[in-house]
Amino acid sequence: MKVYQYHLVQKKQNLQKESLLLLQEENEFAYAIQKNDVNLIYNTFNSTFIRETDIQTFTSILENWLNGRSVKKLKVQNQLIYGRGGHITSWVSFNNGEKEFLYQQWINTTNGWRLLWLTKLLPSEFSYGVSDKKEIKNLQQQVLNQLIVEEGISLLIGDATIPETVIIVLDRNEKKSNLKLPDRTVREVPRDEIKKNMLALFYIKFATIRILEDIATSYVDIICPLYENGSVYNRTRGIQLFFIKENGKWKFDSYGTRIGLVYKKIRTAN
Repeated sequence: MKVYQYHLVQKKQNLQKESLLLLQEENEFAYAIQKNDVNLIYNTFNSTFIRETDIQTFTSILENWLNGRSVKKLKVQNQLIYGRGGHITSWVSFNNGEKEFLYQQWINTTNGWRLLWLTKLLPSEFSYGVSDKKEIKNLQQQVLNQLIVEEGISLLIGDATIPETVIIVLDRNEKKSNLKLPDRTVREVPRDEIKKNMLALFYIKFATIRILEDIATSYVDIICPLYENGSVYNRTRGIQLFFIKENGKWKFDSYGTRIGLVYKKIRTAN
């Protein structure tokens, strides 16, 4: 019992330490954005972002977001840390009286906390850390193993039995990755081919997998149909996973954010 309590205290202390370090980085970011210091904002991002995105491109993105406004104040609303991920909700006040929500995603790297994404500032079509298709496929397999073989998906579906057939949802024109699981069948099916009679406890949809040097982050949508409504896509949960590269191989590191509560009672198909 004493050993267990010691580890709990140590874990809490480590989290508090990382929370303070993240807040320090956030304060520097807030200062940079209030001063419109493009170089300082740009260098707050992780090394992969900087390597793949030149400062001229980022300057253009920032100017487009500002749209002639200047930042008067950035106010942090909430800060949470899950695994290697830091999440900060904030509001930006502009000189013209407008206010805008800014969601900051950070990642804990070997160089400390670095920006991963800025929702509302970075456009949805912008992308980085996704060019190595071979590694992306490798990571998809690692994610599937962690969710199904290691039963990480139970964080979202509770104690429900994982089905023998696991269905992966593909976007239009998305190619199959030929993923496999021991003792289970994996089906990769285009979204528009999934019909109401294709009953499943859940479907898995790979969202963004981003590779940042020796760290990878993956977000996965878990689509849980409610068959009694006659609708296939009306409840989506999500989970983030982090991997680190050791000796040339990806190894599971930690879980990040989770969206959606565990079923209190799993609903079954009629």
